[in-house]
Amino acid sequence: MVITWGWSVVIGCLLLIALPVALQWRAGTGLDRQIAVAGLRSIVQLVLVALVIGAAITRLWASLLVMVAMFVMAVLTSAKRIGLERRQAPVAAIAMGAGLVPVVAITTLSGTIPFAGVALIPIAGTVMNNIMSAHTLFGRNAYAALQEQHEIFEGYLALGLPPRVAARELLHPRIQEALVPGIDSVRTAGIVTLPGAFLGVMLGGGSPLQAAMAQVIVLLGVLCAQSCTALAQFEWITRGMLVRGDLRTLFGR
Repeated sequence: MVITWGWSVVIGCLLLIALPVALQWRAGTGLDRQIAVAGLRSIVQLVLVALVIGAAITRLWASLLVMVAMFVMAVLTSAKRIGLERRQAPVAAIAMGAGLVPVVAITTLSGTIPFAGVALIPIAGTVMNNIMSAHTLFGRNAYAALQEQHEIFEGYLALGLPPRVAARELLHPRIQEALVPGIDSVRTAGIVTLPGAFLGVMLGGGSPLQAAMAQVIVLLGVLCAQSCTALAQFEWITRGMLVRGDLRTLFGR
């Protein structure tokens, strides 16, 4: 099955945007404008990305360049969402790279996917989206814990624990909170949901078994990447190297 560009696609997209916009406007939630902007922006962005990828996918160096650009945007987006300063972006990049690099290395070196743009860009893009979500979720939870439970943190310090150990005691449970959504997605795949890669392969004419194999690789890659990113981020935060500006004094910085 191939979806061909035409008026039917244009009409379908506009109706899918118009319906929630109208409902949210009628309900007075204030989300109608955000939904409209988000929907139209996604159309423009995806069309532009399709054109760029179409030109880059046949050249490995161009594909790698696209992946680097995607990764930079993911890092900057996550850093902004959790309130980090721009100068801390390289540290956030290390934490997120700790999730992306192992997955790309394992899947390509094992021969699971070919070292070519046609495979690297979609796999890496999916992984980046999910590590961005995990990095943002853990960052928000960790900073909220440091802010709301600063008295407990200071209590640990009063007992003689160094800031790094005190932060580890406080933030360790937050790792689980950041990873539970990803674990649940893997656990319910094929039962509750049919994820994107599965549907993509089937729409592209692949067999259900081929679709399942592609989805397994994506899901396990995402799970691996999120786990590595959350743990790396945990280490950087507890060391006081990846902390929001208003919380830096807790680590004596």
